[in-house]
Amino acid sequence: MRIHSALRRSVGLVAAVGLLAGLGAGAGTAAAATHAAGAQPRDIGSLYEAINGVPAHVKRGTSITVTMWYMERSPDSIQVLDDGISLSRTGGVRVDWLDPVTNKWEPTSGSWGNGSYYLQIPSKSRLVYRPGFWAHVSVRITFTKSARLGAYYLFPNAPYGYSMLAKSGREDPGAYITQARFSSSSLNLHA
Repeated sequence: MRIHSALRRSVGLVAAVGLLAGLGAGAGTAAAATHAAGAQPRDIGSLYEAINGVPAHVKRGTSITVTMWYMERSPDSIQVLDDGISLSRTGGVRVDWLDPVTNKWEPTSGSWGNGSYYLQIPSKSRLVYRPGFWAHVSVRITFTKSARLGAYYLFPNAPYGYSMLAKSGREDPGAYITQARFSSSSLNLHA
């Protein structure tokens, strides 16, 4: 199964915010989506993302729960393989997910060490959403006692990995969607 990755846009966003915030982040992108042999990549629609529930100020040693929303507009449905969130700072942060299948809190499935965290959806669970449906995932972020004080920028990265499914329910080889609009948020961590 092909997996489309939104890592390229999150790394670019984190780099851009880093430059704007004077954090010294370098520009760069990660690998683009992979495609089935012989399938030509085709942009078939748009992805919209938002994050809400982020307080302006958070005390170190506490947790917050935020909700990431996403919706795609294309002729196909989207099968979510994993969800992600990117933070502009690393270290001293724990990310847990309210698993949309089990409705239980789960630890993050992985991290790339650059502030990007993801939850992998079990392959037996088919989270498929039709075009125009606003799906969401809840994320609990814990700022431990060792978290660095100051500004944190949060970027939704949901879905992080996905496949596009044609009306027949079969994978649509080469089909992908581009990010049309997203909203990020920020908070200030204090002692």
